[in-house]
Amino acid sequence: MPPPLVSGVSPNEGPPGTLITIRGENLGVDVRDVISLQICGVEMVLTADWISNKKIFARSGQGVGKGDIIISTKSGGTGTSNVTFNGTQLTQILPTQKSAVFVDETHTFLTAWDKHRVVTDEIAADNLLGLSDEDSEKKFPLTKLLEYFPRCSGNVTASNFSPYWYLLENNAGTSFADLKAGLEFLKSRRSSSSKEPLSFVKTNVSTFMECQDALVTMHNKLTWDENQKIMSLDKLNMLLQAADKDADSLFHDIIRRKEKADATRNTLGILNRFKFLFYLPPSIRSNIAKGDYDLVINDYTRAKLLFRDTEVAVFKEFYGEVEKEVQKFRESLHEKLLQMPSPLEEKKKIIRHLVDLEYTGNPAWECITTQYKWLVSCLFNCLTEHTNREHDEYRYSKGQRARTKSSISITLNSSKDFREQLLGPGVPHAQSQAVKIKTPQRVLFVEELSDLLTEHFPAFYRLGHAYFEGQLLRKERDDSHRAKIEQKQNLNAFKHMIGLVLKTYCNLVRNAFLPESLADLPEETRRAYEGWTLTKAELPSAWLPQCVRTVRQCAEALRNVIPPESEFNNLPQELVFDLRTDTMRTILKQAIDDVSKLNTKETWVLDTNDSSGSTTQLPGMFENCINESVSHLNDVVIRVKAGEHDIFNDRTTQEQATALCIDLVKAYIQTLEKCAFDEPAQDDSMNSDPLLDGSTKMLDGVPPLRRRLIITLSNCHYSLEKIMPRLVETLDKHGYHETNKVMQFAEESFDELDAKLFDQYVELKVEPIVGQLEQSMYTGQFDWSTAKEPMSVRDYIKECISHIVEAHAEVYSILSTDFLPRIISHIVDVVAEEINRLIFSITKFNKNGALQARIDLLAFKLAVERCLTAKYRKCLDEAIARVPKSNQHKDEQKIDRIINQFQQQFKFHLLAFSQLDILSDE
Repeated sequence: MPPPLVSGVSPNEGPPGTLITIRGENLGVDVRDVISLQICGVEMVLTADWISNKKIFARSGQGVGKGDIIISTKSGGTGTSNVTFNGTQLTQILPTQKSAVFVDETHTFLTAWDKHRVVTDEIAADNLLGLSDEDSEKKFPLTKLLEYFPRCSGNVTASNFSPYWYLLENNAGTSFADLKAGLEFLKSRRSSSSKEPLSFVKTNVSTFMECQDALVTMHNKLTWDENQKIMSLDKLNMLLQAADKDADSLFHDIIRRKEKADATRNTLGILNRFKFLFYLPPSIRSNIAKGDYDLVINDYTRAKLLFRDTEVAVFKEFYGEVEKEVQKFRESLHEKLLQMPSPLEEKKKIIRHLVDLEYTGNPAWECITTQYKWLVSCLFNCLTEHTNREHDEYRYSKGQRARTKSSISITLNSSKDFREQLLGPGVPHAQSQAVKIKTPQRVLFVEELSDLLTEHFPAFYRLGHAYFEGQLLRKERDDSHRAKIEQKQNLNAFKHMIGLVLKTYCNLVRNAFLPESLADLPEETRRAYEGWTLTKAELPSAWLPQCVRTVRQCAEALRNVIPPESEFNNLPQELVFDLRTDTMRTILKQAIDDVSKLNTKETWVLDTNDSSGSTTQLPGMFENCINESVSHLNDVVIRVKAGEHDIFNDRTTQEQATALCIDLVKAYIQTLEKCAFDEPAQDDSMNSDPLLDGSTKMLDGVPPLRRRLIITLSNCHYSLEKIMPRLVETLDKHGYHETNKVMQFAEESFDELDAKLFDQYVELKVEPIVGQLEQSMYTGQFDWSTAKEPMSVRDYIKECISHIVEAHAEVYSILSTDFLPRIISHIVDVVAEEINRLIFSITKFNKNGALQARIDLLAFKLAVERCLTAKYRKCLDEAIARVPKSNQHKDEQKIDRIINQFQQQFKFHLLAFSQLDILSDE
């Protein structure tokens, strides 16, 4: 085996008798293999305690100064050392000498025959397993040991020694393999216990030698005295008693001082041993000031385990001081717990602290009830604040209107307090400020109310959930029958609190925007939610979607806290459903109102489209109004979020939505009627009515009646053919039901309006033609019985055709070509009927009159034949047949010549009728 090598020593200096740990390699195979151990040149093998071939415990000797540690073994011989030990001089204080410092007398060195002996107990009693302490820097917390093993100790000499405590305290970081090796070491030491007396003798051989020498000397002296008869035993006894008396008188002061020193030493030992308790009251105050509550609780728990049942008066006194400080701490924590608002995690920590401090009440339940009361009071305080602001604003604006009736904006003075009271904080300071659009207090109220609930309700709910799940207790739950009854009562009370908080929020919002929904509440309960100055009708409907968004966001936040299957989700979801339904009604009613006022925005500027004719901006404005409303409703109301109900699944809502959509169409029909038939304001100085005399002059940008009729007819046709299908498709896409009813109503209403406009326009166009036809026929006192030879078609026929062509041009310029046959044909039929009546009213024709009448009728038929219906073509043919026919060939030639002249003169007029015929055929 290689020679021993010392590579480490701890500590590396000290006075004689210092316990040192020697580490190295090849330090012997067992205790008998070590034959020499020199420290600073002094042999100390008798103090050596071999642990392993890498570790030996020993005590230093009388060597002074630095020196090597040399070990010799039987198996390896004399070794070497890489380290040195510095031996310091120990100044020994004899028993008769005074000392101002404490003297440790547990290790006293005596000299005899240049040998050194040490009076000591087992030097390695603090390392029973013989394991290295290099990996034991991580100590197990003492507070945990006190908690796990109350009334136990890790001291191997104590009566309450616990091996678990010892292992956790000294070998918490030791591996399982090392622990097994330590167990084997402990067994080997146990098996070698029979050799311990020999080891004790070896350790104290100098003492035994001195005792033997003293006994031999005494024996020889006594034998000699007895042989010489110099001294008997009685005389020796007397001498000993005298010596004892002299010793008492001589060492009385020394013994007294020693007793005092022992007493002082004991006192210091007690103070040092129990300094934890004596220093605990100021330590508690200091740690509380620093906020280190966990350390306070750990110290208190340790003191409680050690000294709560003590009978020692001084310990009772100091423990009483500790209880006073802890009671103050409890009261401080309890007061802090009931302060609102505060973070949830901080509340949980305080509750756990109070539970650990054995608070007499139920801190968690007290915190829950306090937070419930605080949250409800905040909701009502929010109502009071905003109702007072609304009242002040209303009173101020009413006073402003009284002073300046024509004022558009409200000007505020520079008073900061008044401005903040009226507008709220955050308004920049200025001499004056004009407010044109201001958020209503009711809207601000819902936003603040929702923010309050969203911010504080989750903490309230989670705190209660943690309480009933036992997450706030660090000790086992009380499962007694009484505790279970109390727990059940508290759970029911907590559910009631949650319901009241949510009901309060919902009722406050309902009273602000749906007051009619609270009609079933008792009057006293309903009065608690009132206080608004303005009625719901006075609140601008444009703010309602914003409130719906706010409430929906709040309900969504609550769903993230409350389990989906919980009954508490019903209240906010019912509120959201009712608000969405009411918002749908309100926005659609507002759209109806906007559509009914579109006639005031009509510019009568035509936009020509080859396929649809010319239309104004009115149909587009109607479509945009509906699309904006539907899109707005889809974003705010129709789109269903998680946990919400589709409002169109409710039959009542379906019927209301269908009725409102029909009312929208009805309002548009009425707007078209207003545009067509309502007369613009006129100047009283005008001599004639251009709307009645056929003038095309526009009044204030408004065309005459007949032009308005034809434009409105075009708008009506375009709305039915283009606008309504797109709107119905949009409604279908967004989930509206029964849109077929809306389309059916639109078709019926537009057809009815179309017929009304058509009849009015035709009447307006035909009346001047028919009214002037007879007068024009007999202009210049013309008489059919005395008529001269005809030279051309008479003017009344030409005027009649010109009027019809004028109507054709007017219709063609605005309406789709599909309308031309319908309108022109109707006008021609009426004129043909009137000509038939006039012809049949003639009693007598001369030859020229008959010839002239035939020429006129044939010319009219030639021009309008393709526009006549079968009934009125027959009517015109009857009129022609009513006129006497000439049998002379020259008369027929003359008729043909005049008709040809008419065709040449009116070829462009006739071309319009020809195109009408082609379009009609197609």
